Parts: sequence; structure tokens; C-alpha cells
Amino acid sequence: MLGYNLMNLFKEEVLNQTKTKAMVATIRDRLFLIPGKLVHTARQWVLKLEATWAYRDEYEEALTRLG
Repeated sequence: MLGYNLMNLFKEEVLNQTKTKAMVATIRDRLFLIPGKLVHTARQWVLKLEATWAYRDEYEEALTRLG
């Protein structure tokens, strides 16, 4: 029940899905299975994302809501 409530809170607050909510598998496919490469340069880890990724805008909007 806690996991279900946390996922609903994530959908409403971070993804701004109040009326129509996506299923967990859809969110996982769009936001967590990201085509990218983790690179270590200048003593820092950098995540390089694909420039033509279809859900990039949705991902960046979610990041701004988190931060």
C-alpha cells in the first residue's frame, strides 16, 4: 500500500498527472529506461542523454519539479 501511495504522489506532484494517470509500466518505459551513456570526465560522472529521445521534455520537466 505504501508503494502504491508513493507512486500516486509521484504521478500527481512530479509528473503533474491529476486526471489521467499513466500506468507504472508506461512511466518506467518513458522516464527510467533512458537511452544514454554514463561518462566519467574531469573527476565527475556525467549522464549524456540522447538528443532525439522522444520523452526528453517530459523528463526535464519532472527534474525541474523535483529540484
